[in-house]
Amino acid sequence: MMMQSLIGLYDRLNSEPVEGGPKVGPHGFTIEKVQWVITLDADGRIVGVNRFSDSSGSQKSGFRLMAVPAHSDRTTRPKAFFLCDTPAYLLGLASKKGDIKRALSSELHRDALKICQSPVARSIVAFFSRDDAAMDLLPEDRQSLEDEQGFAVFRVAGLDCYAHEGPSIVRAWQTYYDHAQMEEVKIGQCSITGSDGPLAKLFPSISGVPGAQSAGAKLVSYNCPAFTSYGKDQTYNASISQNAAFRVGSALRYLYRSDLNKVHFGDTMVLFWCDGSHKEKEESFFRFAFSGRASDDGELDVLRQYLLDLRAGRSLSQLDLGTTFHVLGISPNAARLAVRFYFEDTLAGFTDSFSLYLRDVEMVGCKTTSIYAFVRQAALLGKDDNVPQTVMNACVAAMLRGAPFPRLLFQSVLSRMRADHGEKHSWDCGERAAIMKGYLVRKARLQHIEIPDERRLTVTLSEKNDDIGYVLGRMFALIEYAQKGARETIGASVVDRYIAAASSTPARTFPTLFRGLQNDMSKLRKDKPGMAIYVDKRISAVMALLDGSKPLPVSLNEDQQGCFFIGFYQQREDLYQKRDVEDKTDQTVQTEED
Repeated sequence: MMMQSLIGLYDRLNSEPVEGGPKVGPHGFTIEKVQWVITLDADGRIVGVNRFSDSSGSQKSGFRLMAVPAHSDRTTRPKAFFLCDTPAYLLGLASKKGDIKRALSSELHRDALKICQSPVARSIVAFFSRDDAAMDLLPEDRQSLEDEQGFAVFRVAGLDCYAHEGPSIVRAWQTYYDHAQMEEVKIGQCSITGSDGPLAKLFPSISGVPGAQSAGAKLVSYNCPAFTSYGKDQTYNASISQNAAFRVGSALRYLYRSDLNKVHFGDTMVLFWCDGSHKEKEESFFRFAFSGRASDDGELDVLRQYLLDLRAGRSLSQLDLGTTFHVLGISPNAARLAVRFYFEDTLAGFTDSFSLYLRDVEMVGCKTTSIYAFVRQAALLGKDDNVPQTVMNACVAAMLRGAPFPRLLFQSVLSRMRADHGEKHSWDCGERAAIMKGYLVRKARLQHIEIPDERRLTVTLSEKNDDIGYVLGRMFALIEYAQKGARETIGASVVDRYIAAASSTPARTFPTLFRGLQNDMSKLRKDKPGMAIYVDKRISAVMALLDGSKPLPVSLNEDQQGCFFIGFYQQREDLYQKRDVEDKTDQTVQTEED
């Protein structure tokens, strides 16, 4: 299913009109980053060397994506590439084995072009027939080529196209490529397409994968006799045709190159694409749901409006909801790629699951909705590379399929909240409260846990919720608020010192907190009587939710601790949102009494 979808992506990209450069290469070609163009005259002499510039016009780090003759794997043994290679092979500019690499490249080009008699082919053959080709280089060009060793292509002076793009050269290369593929070939039935044909001995390597080997990594590979089956080794064991392997590899390379079709989560790369052409709006919405990123402010405003429509239960009529989406999670493992998950659904199915996800995690004061930002809160030190792999996979399933949020995510966020209480960044506390609310709300719904209406977690502060964890969290926020109002300077605040203990062992911690609260309230009554009345009203309302006949619990379980932090955050938000209104009200009452 996954590989069939990738083949479909390749076929669509290959048939679409090329705008801004090719997206995938045709048969026998691949997309590579080319840095240099070497211009030859009709006799094969170098008459110019130029470097491609980047978008800013700088040539220091510029390259151009080009469809060039296919590159195979390079192991420890030298191997030449056709009409697109490094200066070490094209010119012999290498400190080690430079002459050997140049000889291999010369043999390849003369063999591949022996049936081609075009002016371009004659110029290329003449270039590789000369032993002193590098002597035509200017000293500064030679030094740059030796130092950087990027891929270079050829152009013949007086012609508009590059050497590898000429029709006769393309035909000659494809003939040579097909012949090389047929050597020692095995015929069999492709496990992807079902058709009979030459089977791939090796699966194409995917380069540019973060965390994988620089030479590339393979989606399909076998390197141990234990993996052989019925005498089949290497990729023959998977029974994938050469044509199918080429198309799957080309599609994966395209997705890894495209910044618009991938999101990086720790060591997992989430790749996504849709069926059909001209689906930019659908893909941008999908990318925003994962990463929260947009290409510009205008697109950001549009995407945020989509989220508002989903929260309100409105259909996204601006999008083609019948579009089929594919989501693939891949992690590197040395020379291999490990598939973590694969989902396929229509955009309508995705928006249904995503709207439910939005409602579950909605939290006052928290604008974040992307799964990327939430998962990052579970990472040690807040670093993306520390995101637990099991958390990542399960969170994607929760967003796309309506599955439960992983318990490990909930536990990780609790642990981080006890450690730094969400004060490192202004958004941490709100995002963590949103995660915990989403976990608890979805857990209750999927496990059919009966919860009284007054105890249901809501987006904003619930003043009737008498869950012990939620009530104690609210009380802790009020204690912090009183402390900040009573003291001009605070070394270690009550949150710094007690939040971890208060959220887990309230019976031991709150008596100490209440004694400190009495001191702070006494100071407030002297210095800020209006604020003292405000805080006293709030504390009285919260205390009324506690059962005075029962002592505070010795400990809180995980769910109650989650409610503690949700109550703490929501009470905080409510205090600072309503403080100005309450101040004005209190001043009016005092004036009338006077």
